[in-house]
Amino acid sequence: MAHISQLIGFSASALVLATFAMKDMKLLRLAGILSNLAFMAYGAIDWLPPVLFLHMTLLPLNIARLRELGGLPNFRFRAIIDAAQIALHHN
Repeated sequence: MAHISQLIGFSASALVLATFAMKDMKLLRLAGILSNLAFMAYGAIDWLPPVLFLHMTLLPLNIARLRELGGLPNFRFRAIIDAAQIALHHN
C-alpha cells in the first residue's frame, strides 16, 4: 500500500509542478483539480489530515474558477469534474 501511496503523492506533486509551467488558465485549473483529487487520495490513504483538508478546500475553489473561465471544452476530464461537484454537493 505504501508504494501506491507514494505513486499517488508523486503524481499529485508532478501535477502541481506542471501548473507552474502553464500559461493557459483553463489547463492550469484542470491540472490543479486533478492534483487536488490526487492529494485527497494520498491524504486519505496515509491519513494526513492537513493535506486532505487543504485539498478538500482547494478543490471547490479550483472548480469555481474554472467555471468562471467558461468551463472546459469537451474534454474527457469533464466527467471527473462533474463527479467531484456531485460528491461535494452531497456532503
